[in-house]
Amino acid sequence: MDRISELIPKPLIDAGEALVDGLDTLRALYETGAVGFGSIAGFVEASRRAAAGDLHPAALWSIYAADKPDEVVLVQGERRFTWAEANCRINRLGNALHTVGVEPGERVAIMLHNSIEWFEAMAACQKIGASAVFVSYRYTAPEVRYLLENSGARAFVFGVEHARVVGEASATIDLGGDRSIAVGADPGGELMPYELFLARGSEDEPPAEWRQRGGSRTILYTSGTTGKPKGAVRDLSKAGLPAAVGLLRRVPFRVADRHLVAAPLYHATGSGFAAIHLELGGTLHVLEMFDPLAFLAAVDRERITTSALVPTMLRAILELPAAERSKFDVSSLRIIITTGSALSESLEHAARETLGDVLYDLYGSTEMAYVSVATPDDKRACPGTIGRAIPGVDVVLLDGDRRPVPDGEVGELFARSSLTVEGYHGNDAASRESRYGDYFSVGDLAVRDSRGYLKLVGRKTDMVISGGMNVYPAEIEAVLSAHPAIREAAVIGVPDEKWGEALVAFVVRKPGATLPADEELVAFCRQSLAGYKVPRRFERVSELPRNPTGKVLKQELRARVGD
Repeated sequence: MDRISELIPKPLIDAGEALVDGLDTLRALYETGAVGFGSIAGFVEASRRAAAGDLHPAALWSIYAADKPDEVVLVQGERRFTWAEANCRINRLGNALHTVGVEPGERVAIMLHNSIEWFEAMAACQKIGASAVFVSYRYTAPEVRYLLENSGARAFVFGVEHARVVGEASATIDLGGDRSIAVGADPGGELMPYELFLARGSEDEPPAEWRQRGGSRTILYTSGTTGKPKGAVRDLSKAGLPAAVGLLRRVPFRVADRHLVAAPLYHATGSGFAAIHLELGGTLHVLEMFDPLAFLAAVDRERITTSALVPTMLRAILELPAAERSKFDVSSLRIIITTGSALSESLEHAARETLGDVLYDLYGSTEMAYVSVATPDDKRACPGTIGRAIPGVDVVLLDGDRRPVPDGEVGELFARSSLTVEGYHGNDAASRESRYGDYFSVGDLAVRDSRGYLKLVGRKTDMVISGGMNVYPAEIEAVLSAHPAIREAAVIGVPDEKWGEALVAFVVRKPGATLPADEELVAFCRQSLAGYKVPRRFERVSELPRNPTGKVLKQELRARVGD
């Protein structure tokens, strides 16, 4: 076979690969059900925009409003908006923002619980060429102030329940009057009510020139596990069809899907997969705040087919008493995307036993977007994998000198795609440090086998050097998490006079279980790990400190050891 390949000219091989790639793309699009428009009006609107060069992320609201105006797109409790209704409200909000001075290229901060208004604010920004700044509703006033100052936000859309925090955060920032808009505020109060503000705007489409001048950028702030959050700038207008189609070739989303938005929309997990379903013309059901029982009830009531969760959310569902879970019919679920933090093998197995083959483990980040995905078949073929690179995403593993490493060796993972961020807002130094040409890295370390399967071994900043040997905490954490009494584990390195760094493991017991003595845990680890990888100390804790997306805050664990 190798001899035959040597006889075939490379251009012919490349052409064959391109043909196969194109056929896979067409198959993926066909299987979603996205094979055309349901009306002449939809075709005309899409064609008009294409001819004018005005196809951008928010254009889909106008196109689907013309194509299927009376179909429901957004559902939150008893509220249900059709494509036509939603598009009208989005236009009103965008035009109203422009009338109070939000110009193309300027920033609008959004601090809302999951809601219909979040989608309206996001799309309105895109239609007028403003950049949407995602603000966590969990942030304190100093944290919000930092984001407002760092982004230079011109306007702020927030929930009335956050008014005190917003007031403190913006006390020294020019966001007064009509540019601080509160969802849920009563008319006649000190705050500008969202619905009153909305009514000021025209329902006409904002001029294309605004969007063309400002672009369709978003600024998503990193989770800040290693310091101050950094604003990752992404231009969605450059993403194009390949960004979505590559994922569709691995994950079988469908036009008819009913997607439950359960993860926070200020994070890429919630907003990213909602956006994909909107691109397909699907229906979004919005869960304001995640609760495992509320999640199951929504799946049962609305016959939900897809959702995206971080592993801590999935664990909360699976740890509900079986009698509680059995009250709900979740047989409609076809796909649950898990992302945001590492998915342990024990959690994956529990999900498969309880929910079936619905779990798709996606690896990505705020900066790189989605990079790889492991399907249920991938998990069986290569336990512990994060899958293979998604079509349209290039991945390289580099050593400390930025040279590619061979298969089977650890390297820092760099990725590039049409969704890779432009860099960090106002932080050129951090942008340069994270780049390798067009590739971007968040410091994760990985290995790749000959089949292309990737496995994470930890973060560059978490790597421990003990006795001169590189130790990757993720490997030890996986072993400990397989213990029948351990729910989850986190491993760090602490200064040690003899070894340079010594390993300390923080372990959380499973409900109803009893953690064994240190000697037994050491013996358990030695069955799977070399001696230098075995923790020298075990700390028993009720839970691991995490950020809102489920990542373990290891700097807090290091601080505890230092106390």
